[in-house]
This record gives sequence, structure tokens and C-alpha cells, in this order.
Amino acid sequence: MELDVITIVLLGGVSVFGGKGKLTGVMLALVLIAIVRNVLALNQIGGDAQGMIIGLLLIGSLLVGNYWRSFEEAQSRSRALRETKDDRSIPTHKTRKPKEE
Repeated sequence: MELDVITIVLLGGVSVFGGKGKLTGVMLALVLIAIVRNVLALNQIGGDAQGMIIGLLLIGSLLVGNYWRSFEEAQSRSRALRETKDDRSIPTHKTRKPKEE
């Protein structure tokens, strides 16, 4: 039961580190896990095998989440690097000529 709850929350998009996630994602993950459990039970797959499959879903969601976060961070870094290169080519201040008297 606890494995299902953790899997539902992580599949739903809630971050392990907090601060992110939506209720709609968690509800969709709940429906997905319920469907998977029911299909496995209808195919007469035992509880241990069902737990293993749910565990694999949990591992998969963590791996995909970590990959997606690192991809977004890399995109953000490259975007920031491009912006700093563009800023260097455009002077931000005007040079003043000394007053001639």
C-alpha cells in the first residue's frame, strides 16, 4: 500500500525535493496505478509480482524525473550563456570623451 502511494505521488509529478506538483497529475497517476493493479489482478498475477511491477514504475518515474530536471537545467544554463555572450557584444555604457576647454 505504501509503495502504491509513493509511486502515485511521484508519477503525478510531485517533486521529491518539494515545491512542485499538481493535484491533477496525482489524480491521473492514481487512475493509472488502479488500472495497472486491476489488469494484473484480472490476469491472476500475484501480489508480489504486482508489487514488483509497481516498484519498476516507481524507479522509472524517478529516472525520468531526474533526467528531465537535468535536461531543463542544461537548457537553462545554455540559454543564460547565450544571453551573456549577446550582452558582451552590445556595450552597456557609453564612453565619455573628456571635456575640452
